[in-house]
Amino acid sequence: MVPRFREVSVSMNNESLSRQGSMNVMPCPSPERPLVSVVIPTYKRAHLLRKAIISALAQEQAGELFEMEIIVVDDCSPDETAKVVAEFPRVQYLRLDQNRGASGARNAGIKRAKGKYIALLDDDDEFLTHKLMVQVPILETHPEIGVLYGQSVVTGGETPLLLWPEWGPSGNVFEEFVTTTDDFLHPPTWLVRRELFEQAGFFDESKAGMEHYDMALRIAALTPWMFLSGGPVARGRYSQQGLWYSTIVNGTNEQQLPKIIEAALLRLPATADADRVRRKARAAVCASIAHQRWWAGGGLEPTKAHLLK
Repeated sequence: MVPRFREVSVSMNNESLSRQGSMNVMPCPSPERPLVSVVIPTYKRAHLLRKAIISALAQEQAGELFEMEIIVVDDCSPDETAKVVAEFPRVQYLRLDQNRGASGARNAGIKRAKGKYIALLDDDDEFLTHKLMVQVPILETHPEIGVLYGQSVVTGGETPLLLWPEWGPSGNVFEEFVTTTDDFLHPPTWLVRRELFEQAGFFDESKAGMEHYDMALRIAALTPWMFLSGGPVARGRYSQQGLWYSTIVNGTNEQQLPKIIEAALLRLPATADADRVRRKARAAVCASIAHQRWWAGGGLEPTKAHLLK
């Protein structure tokens, strides 16, 4: 059975979070505290980066349940990014020699990281203060789980818009992920065992806007995932200036999604009902593209036309 969220209420005042559900914090079993590497790729967002860094530094029980390093990877920003990072002596700063996009910056950060676990944080998003306090002990006590993921508060500016996703699958999630596109997946909610990025081949730098979904499918073919219920662990920012929105408007997502799905279908487990999964996955691609067109302001008629192709 797929776990579902209990209702939660979110307060954005003073970085507080009140919730009717609860997250149980388990003690780490080892006296050696695991190292978590927080990787923050950034490009021309010095005005937002500071909040992202502060949210990582504010993680509760850092230094008690776990150790933490924060790596900001500057993708050749022409703004004040270096000065912002210099305000935080604990934060490592890596500037790339050439612009490689968000995936290239993530890959550079992951390869530099020393942590047992990798936490991804985009420069316009924020961790809620309990994220790692909750997630690290779970991976420490469940070696069979490769990735934890969960829910975000999506905001427009400083105004909360919605809690997303409402639910997500746990266990061997590959088939669920490939037949529902990226409805469950917001990378700042993830906590990933570092070796999985190496085994999966790191982010594909040619898939701007959809790279997180491509990576999720490749990792899901290798290991079980666990969906963390009980409330959000990150804050995402909706903006029409963001990369994800722009790749919808310019058609990049529409070009990439079918290719990502077809490549993923080649990794179907031998026990899977392959024909059924392929049909369901291809239908999900059509529905996802149509929804993105509508959501980005394309209107109902282009959406209907796409579904009827």
